[in-house]
Amino acid sequence: MYKTIEAVYQQGEIVPLEQINVKEKSKLLIVVLDDEKKQDTNWKHLRGKYKNKLISVDEFIANKQSEKHLER
Repeated sequence: MYKTIEAVYQQGEIVPLEQINVKEKSKLLIVVLDDEKKQDTNWKHLRGKYKNKLISVDEFIANKQSEKHLER
């Protein structure tokens, strides 16, 4: 299952802004957005705009793992 949720970092913890149902010790992928410029969090207007143009979540994760491997 893949799901995007919003969260904030407060007092050393990542706090989801909505309920998430995951098993204890589940592996999560976290992408940090730079907050220097105000981020538009209304993503609904983008629905379908990039259909067939973006890679799958599996490809994204594989690419991130490859990048981490290269950083070592």
